[in-house]
Amino acid sequence: MLRRVLGSLALAAPALLVAGCSLLTDFGALTSGGTTAAPAGDGAATADGSDVDAGPALDGATSSSDSGETTEAGAQPFVDDFNRPDSPTVGNGWIMKAPGAFALVAGTVNRVVGPSSDYRDNICYRPASENVRDVEASVELKITSLPPGYPQISVRIWDNTVSNQNLLDGYLLYIDGAIDKAKLTRQRGGVLGPSLQAITLSPSLNTTDKFRLRLRATGKFPVMLAAFVERHAVSDADPTHWDIIGQASYSDSGFLHLEAAGSVGFSAGQPETTGLYAYDNFVRTPL
Repeated sequence: MLRRVLGSLALAAPALLVAGCSLLTDFGALTSGGTTAAPAGDGAATADGSDVDAGPALDGATSSSDSGETTEAGAQPFVDDFNRPDSPTVGNGWIMKAPGAFALVAGTVNRVVGPSSDYRDNICYRPASENVRDVEASVELKITSLPPGYPQISVRIWDNTVSNQNLLDGYLLYIDGAIDKAKLTRQRGGVLGPSLQAITLSPSLNTTDKFRLRLRATGKFPVMLAAFVERHAVSDADPTHWDIIGQASYSDSGFLHLEAAGSVGFSAGQPETTGLYAYDNFVRTPL
């Protein structure tokens, strides 16, 4: 019974957040109207302030006991290498919430200085017919200027809110505007509370090597999260070799946890003259 009540509350949370956004903290520097860093509180505290254990070691980061249930019919592997002609749109079924944040250039998705939108509206995501609950998503990242801005990847993006301006529900892994910082967090509605886990990157990001953002979500209650930032050195001849330079795990049983299936995608922070980058080789793997 407790799980059913929590699940119902979680599904109702976007409306509650819009009505009472003063309960949470704005995302800050990721938005077009803010210049401060993301909220404080990088420990194992959920957006509603409740303390939650950080979860198991990443090697054992599996879903909860009900994870064996069948996921949605559209839960199929998906790979996009973006190897298409240059275009102001991403194509291949991707939904661009606010066209202009990205463009296809030389077989990659390039961050461009677009309209005045933030990460909630810059998001590019897969259609609802492909929604999946237990999933890992990854995308390669090539940083072309420093500071690196706010490249990010998302899972469990809820389609009932993502199409609305300034609203987004999902789990995010993002670079936090610095070469050595990333964060794992839960986005609900129009605002974002404290990050679930802060991640220190070592070695730091640079404009020479390739990097990869990888985010995993499994289970319903709690939701088991695992986040990785990886590096492929330009000197490494093996294209399959990636070194983990930062990682975090989290067990999300907070009031605002995202229990239902959703989409996957990538986004970007506010328009920038620096912090430009390119995405390549997006992969969705149902678990």
